[in-house]
Amino acid sequence: MKLYHAFVRVDNELRALGKESGALSPEDLYPFDNMHYDGVNAVAEAIEKCNIQKGKGIRVLDLGSGLGGPSRYLAKNAECNVTALELQEDCSKKAKEYTKRCNMESKITHITGDILESSVFDSITTDGLYHTVVSWLVFLHISDKKKLFEQCKKCISNDESGGYLYFEDFY
Repeated sequence: MKLYHAFVRVDNELRALGKESGALSPEDLYPFDNMHYDGVNAVAEAIEKCNIQKGKGIRVLDLGSGLGGPSRYLAKNAECNVTALELQEDCSKKAKEYTKRCNMESKITHITGDILESSVFDSITTDGLYHTVVSWLVFLHISDKKKLFEQCKKCISNDESGGYLYFEDFY
């Protein structure tokens, strides 16, 4: 289901700030690129609750990553590596553009696809498992909850350093 389609709103906000082109900082985007409640505060809470510690080489999967706001916040503030998986191709493309403008491509990999598809699952786990899977306002849109949770479980490391699934959603 296509949920978001008018990304011009964010570009208009950036234009109003005189930042329609060129380099950005993640902070420039924070007011506009978190497509969930409580913005970066919600992401900061996930960092704390999931014990995502700086400098530990932690890998995080942002499931339903939208415009990449949480991914950029995680990469910058927790100094982790993030795979941003987004179902909507146009949304993923715009997120990748913002990440590039923030010069964060070395910390964030944007992938377009559906975690329920085996080929997508294989592509996001080629480099190994994740310390944490995070998601905001996405799970309610996925009808096959059993398979969703099975895929998440298979993505998450079960060693002493990882093993977290953090999501906020309606129920």
